[in-house]
Amino acid sequence: MGVLTIGKPLTWNDIQGNLKWHKQQYLHSFINNYLSYQSNTSSGEHFGDELEYNIFTINTSNNRAKISSNMMGLLDKINSDVELPRTDWHPEYGDWMIEGVPKFPFEHLLDGIYHLEGNLSNRRRELLSHLDLNEICPTLSIVPNLCNNIVNETTAISKNPITNSKYVTDSIIYPHVRFHTLTKNIREKRGNKVDIPIYIEQDANTKRKIINGDAMGFGMGCCCLQVTLEASNLNESLLLFDILQPLSPIMLAISAASPIAMGYLKNGNTRWDIVADSVADHGVLGRQKPVSRYDMCHCYLHPDNLKYNNKAIPIEKQMYATLLENKVPSNIATYISQILNFDPVLIFSNDTHEFKSHQSTVWQNVRWKIPTNREDSWRVEFRTMEIQLTDFENTAMILFTVLYARACQAYQINPCFDITKNNINMRFANRCENLSATMFWWKDQNGDVKLTEIETIITEILDLIYRYLHEFYPSLNTILVDPYLNLVFARACGKVPTCAEWIRNYVKHHQEYRGDSVVNKRIIYDLVNTCHTIGMKNSY
Repeated sequence: MGVLTIGKPLTWNDIQGNLKWHKQQYLHSFINNYLSYQSNTSSGEHFGDELEYNIFTINTSNNRAKISSNMMGLLDKINSDVELPRTDWHPEYGDWMIEGVPKFPFEHLLDGIYHLEGNLSNRRRELLSHLDLNEICPTLSIVPNLCNNIVNETTAISKNPITNSKYVTDSIIYPHVRFHTLTKNIREKRGNKVDIPIYIEQDANTKRKIINGDAMGFGMGCCCLQVTLEASNLNESLLLFDILQPLSPIMLAISAASPIAMGYLKNGNTRWDIVADSVADHGVLGRQKPVSRYDMCHCYLHPDNLKYNNKAIPIEKQMYATLLENKVPSNIATYISQILNFDPVLIFSNDTHEFKSHQSTVWQNVRWKIPTNREDSWRVEFRTMEIQLTDFENTAMILFTVLYARACQAYQINPCFDITKNNINMRFANRCENLSATMFWWKDQNGDVKLTEIETIITEILDLIYRYLHEFYPSLNTILVDPYLNLVFARACGKVPTCAEWIRNYVKHHQEYRGDSVVNKRIIYDLVNTCHTIGMKNSY
């Protein structure tokens, strides 16, 4: 969601006129926090999750489903209900989206194992209880067709001054100025609208190869599943950050849930490229492809892993030097200066220039979160996973991630390898073919890095997780976690489809599908209703 500041936002022209000064303020904010709280310690056991939900309005008289754009009213209704102690609800980019997070993080691993799925189910019920009778909340990663009012280019500029989109109206954006300002400033900084090429799956009767989204909402309107893990101290946070890097593409592939965009079946099963293109804020002049604020991390953080940073890291050199002068280690200075290499696009007239505010507009696969007060802990946020249709599946994704990270920490396992290979893995994760046939670069138990079938990777991880549970939690009956871990393995070996594979298959077997890659309004109506029913039953 990011930081929802109240105030008057600056235009891109305003920011650009004083860009260096603004960046320096964010830099000094980081330095002050780092020097003040670098010694902060904690139990290092807490973790939490963030789930985003799409709200649809269902019209049974004409069999149509559309996004339900009134989240401000819904949030007012939910937040006025004093009998809902379990969940904090927040707005998201789209005015049909809402984010639910546990009011308090899980205190330790067993707390999560015992209570996570129930917490997610309660969240879903809480949300549904505040919706209108004709509204539903399936946990779909992507809106099948966001296009709500197609116009020509000339009309788009006058009708949609924020996005200039010819496909969607500005009204789909949540009304907080953060989201409107981000959208407009990124467009103005580029010098043109965002360009999101969506390559269409070529079926027997498909008539077009590509359709181009032209608004930030096509990407930032996607729902995802994020996990934040606590680290006990600074050094452990650096290790945890690095541990999660190689896992990022693997879990994107396992959780893939986005085979549709703009009313078409598309090549690729995930949201990743669509979101990246939706916030690429550098103009295309002199570049083959715009640089995106939504991307893989450019570097590992822990000193032991700097040898794997085998690509040029784009940094603000002067700020890097300032960080070193202020006793910030070079590995951390590199990471911070590459975050600050992105120009700020969201500043308010009364802004205090907190570093975390700027960092919240650089959406990388893993985010390092520094303490901002004495009681705060070091944390790492894992950001690649796609939201699943059921609470059981979302629980499986979360627990698998947490268990793997904690097991690596416990046994001091270093899964890192050349970061360029990890970037290649993200491209593999978006492939359209059966997941079990996909191979990824991976470091095996002997330290050898090679292309490896995902079934083998998941098997190695599960062996590690069960070893960890048996040694560190001997009283835990693993029957409590077996169903979740079995799901991940079943997807990896092809016995159970990913959500993306299931959705693609549903569309292709719908009676109105014509083999032309088009997901028409009736198919969308049936799909979102079916997904909602699956979510409520917590099973397919």
